[in-house]
Amino acid sequence: MRFTKMGVIVLCVLLSFGVSSAFAQVKPKDVPMPKAMIVCGGVGAGSTSTLVTLWIVKRLNAVYKDIAIRHIPGGNEDGIIKASDGTAAIGKSEVGSTKRAWDGLPPEFAGKSYKNARLITCIPTPTSIVIATLKDRGDIMTAKDLWNKKTGVGMTASITHKLAKVALSAYGITPESIKKNGGLWTHGKWEDQMEMMSAGTIDAVIIGTPQPYSAAMTIDVVKGIKLVPWGDEGIAAVQKDFPENSVKTIPANTYTGQKEPVKAFGTINLFAVHHTMPDDVVYNILYAAFLDDGKSYSEITAEFKNLDALADALISDPIPWHPGAVKYWRDRKMMK
Repeated sequence: MRFTKMGVIVLCVLLSFGVSSAFAQVKPKDVPMPKAMIVCGGVGAGSTSTLVTLWIVKRLNAVYKDIAIRHIPGGNEDGIIKASDGTAAIGKSEVGSTKRAWDGLPPEFAGKSYKNARLITCIPTPTSIVIATLKDRGDIMTAKDLWNKKTGVGMTASITHKLAKVALSAYGITPESIKKNGGLWTHGKWEDQMEMMSAGTIDAVIIGTPQPYSAAMTIDVVKGIKLVPWGDEGIAAVQKDFPENSVKTIPANTYTGQKEPVKAFGTINLFAVHHTMPDDVVYNILYAAFLDDGKSYSEITAEFKNLDALADALISDPIPWHPGAVKYWRDRKMMK
């Protein structure tokens, strides 16, 4: 077969593009792995945060069968604190919370900074933080209308109620002022709170889940659900305090009562370890996690199918990278 000069150039360009666009493969380091490992993360069975945390547990179990891995639940504060103090080998957290922990920002961390955690990877999630209510609630049209309402905000360890408080503060609304005006700011499982809203016990639920949310869809079929806008001021307030959190748009007609697109807060999660964890151990953790180039991540549930864990692994760096992670990502040609 003969190639023209132009054909050779084109072939070289195509080959170069293929090499540069593909993720380089790596080999594990020849180092003993820990006999036991605690992985902290997830606020409840079936929650997005738990599914994310169990993903890395399963990846480690698949590659290092001799490690006794114990998964313990914990919200974003727990994950970064336990990674920083070394009580967990791996802590799952959220980018915004992790940055606040590093800086010791109140109210979550009350001025105590956590400087011993190191980043190993970021992970995308399908979570969107929205306000949901029944579609016939004409008295709840914007976030401002929650000033005297009974509102469910999920588990206390979730990032959801933290972002919600910041957004509502743009309108002079706080959990305390809501209670003072006859409303509620109540915590619990989102699926339980959705049932309470359907029964009329509470007026709205602020949920941090993939959209559409299965528990909301069940109610939507019978009574209809609508999503309530945060408003420009609420969006701006969260972006100021949590600039790492993206703003997503939930399409119109996601629920029967939602006729217009609604902006929501997105989240980026991450895994962190203690700074003293040996470099090669961190390298091997990442080797196990991304041995399949992150394909298993997109297979967690249907909501994860469009997520690319490998492509987004370096999407944010709220705290310093662990040197072992730097080695790994450089070997994969993803970090300079």
